[in-house]
Amino acid sequence: MAALTGEKKRRLDMHNGWPQPVAFRAEGEFRKLIQKSSSPAPFVAARLGESTSNEFHIYLGNLVDGLDALPYRPDYMSDHCFRIIDGGGKQATNEKGTGGAVKNLAHELFKQDQKHWTEIVDVLSQGMPTYTGQYIAKNVILSAAQKIDHHDEIYRRVKYSLGSRLADFIAKYPNGVSGSAYRGGNYIRKLLATSSPTSTPSTGYVNLDLNSSSNLLPADEKLRLIISLLLYMLRNERQHGATVSPFRSSTANLKRYAHFYYAAICAYSVALGVISLRFPTVVTSTDILSVTTANIAELKLFFGANAT
Repeated sequence: MAALTGEKKRRLDMHNGWPQPVAFRAEGEFRKLIQKSSSPAPFVAARLGESTSNEFHIYLGNLVDGLDALPYRPDYMSDHCFRIIDGGGKQATNEKGTGGAVKNLAHELFKQDQKHWTEIVDVLSQGMPTYTGQYIAKNVILSAAQKIDHHDEIYRRVKYSLGSRLADFIAKYPNGVSGSAYRGGNYIRKLLATSSPTSTPSTGYVNLDLNSSSNLLPADEKLRLIISLLLYMLRNERQHGATVSPFRSSTANLKRYAHFYYAAICAYSVALGVISLRFPTVVTSTDILSVTTANIAELKLFFGANAT
């Protein structure tokens, strides 16, 4: 058997040499950014009100555990927030399964406060990094090409998230063609960021044409897409052990850190939304808008071009 080299060797050394630290390249680059920053982490926490409810304190414990993982593991922050989205979302939507809660949670949040959640979604949509759009597009493309086993469930989420746009999306950004995920990701970001018809040249694909108001996503469906195709996808990959540690690989870089911080911001905002549905006096949608806006600003300031 050939000797281990590179990142695989480093990963083994990290385990066998624990607790002595072994930094990967991207981790070192991120630590340098933290050292230069005036903030301990590029993240802002909301100010929550009081409640004696045991349910609330379970959610609060998850938030605290997630915040404790920052600044170095924003992926853990997303994990802890998704526990709230899962558990509290089922109660808020009266769904027994995670899939149903994920699909219907946005509707409940908009039913509670359409005005402020429209603004929250606009902030999140405008702030999505290119890396994140590419991640979503890649999974859309692969799910359509691999409609077998667990991919069938993924494909169902893709279909209800993109609707009539899906067939044209797959035709324009086909699996196996270089650049499809990148270009498809740019379309996903534009779809989310567009609230009124554009005046851009037609793409030749009728259902992708954002000049037509019928092809625009309503704000609640934009949030559903973010929850279903970003947050739920990341959660499933990590829960089922389908990926290596995101920051300890040869492909890890600061763009990936920005992507996971963006996902953490989305997950935190939605988790706070779940708490607001269950405990309206603890946090309001106005509070969530404020902290979401602050966090996207922190993301852009801290990561600069790596978050674009």
